[in-house]
Amino acid sequence: MQTDFRRRDVPTLFKLRYIEGNSLSLEMQVDKEGQWDACFEAVNVQLPKGDIYLGFSALTGDVSDAHE
Repeated sequence: MQTDFRRRDVPTLFKLRYIEGNSLSLEMQVDKEGQWDACFEAVNVQLPKGDIYLGFSALTGDVSDAHE
């Protein structure tokens, strides 16, 4: 699924949920506040104990906001 996240009426939010020893899922709010769309769910997930670091990055194919 490809979605344009710019100029939306509601904030774009992502919810990452881990239930220990059970599942890992990602949902996003894009179209309507309080409406969460499932991106994926993986079952039988066991993450290692201790510190876990999560990072996000983005890449655009061109300069989207060039102001000259």
